[in-house]
Amino acid sequence: MKIYVKTEIKNVYHLSESNLNNKILYPRIPQNFMTRNAYEENSTKRVSFSTSISGALTGISSNLDGKEFYIHEPISYDNLILKEISNDQVPDQSLTDEIWVLNPVKLKVIGKIKVINSKSDTYKYKYGKFTAETYNWNYIDIKENEE
Repeated sequence: MKIYVKTEIKNVYHLSESNLNNKILYPRIPQNFMTRNAYEENSTKRVSFSTSISGALTGISSNLDGKEFYIHEPISYDNLILKEISNDQVPDQSLTDEIWVLNPVKLKVIGKIKVINSKSDTYKYKYGKFTAETYNWNYIDIKENEE
């Protein structure tokens, strides 16, 4: 397990349709098809982030047309425990740039975006014996006075 500090990466992002400004997220194991069926690592409690906003959108894995998301990052990177992961742990990691935070993390809002549509190319990835497809998304920044 590689654990490193902020100086080795630039920024990490967490997207939510809710404004989580000043909220603390606690590590947990996601409850979804991939973890329930052991296609995704299901023993490490974590808060999922991405090193890119595009990667974070791809990681949501659903139809995002027209949806709006708040962009969050940690208020402080001091004492943040980040774990680099592989496609063995999360099959679409190379598409999503997913990285895990292993300790509670307080968030700040740094912006808001609106998804316009999916880009024409789809991404394929394998999980177990299966192949899945996901999308990359076009989005625009939303200014405070446009809300």
